[in-house]
Amino acid sequence: MSMEWDANKIDYFYDNVKFHSQDISGLTDRDGYNPFRQPHFLRISLAFGGRWAGRMGVDDAVLPVRFEIDYMRLYTRGKYPLVVAKD
Repeated sequence: MSMEWDANKIDYFYDNVKFHSQDISGLTDRDGYNPFRQPHFLRISLAFGGRWAGRMGVDDAVLPVRFEIDYMRLYTRGKYPLVVAKD
């Protein structure tokens, strides 16, 4: 899965095939604020459970499970530098 984000749109790809494009050029509020023109961060998290998981919670029969990320690449161009931090 990949994503290309520029000043006007965000394109989403799966296996190098674009499956969605979101126009972000006109997403400004009355004050001219566009959240897609601000610095962002990427957080990878396996959220498990929570209030939306169902009335009875998570089915323990699915445990244990394995969550693996083979690799991740981040590229940047433009005025915002790429900053990598670990929690």
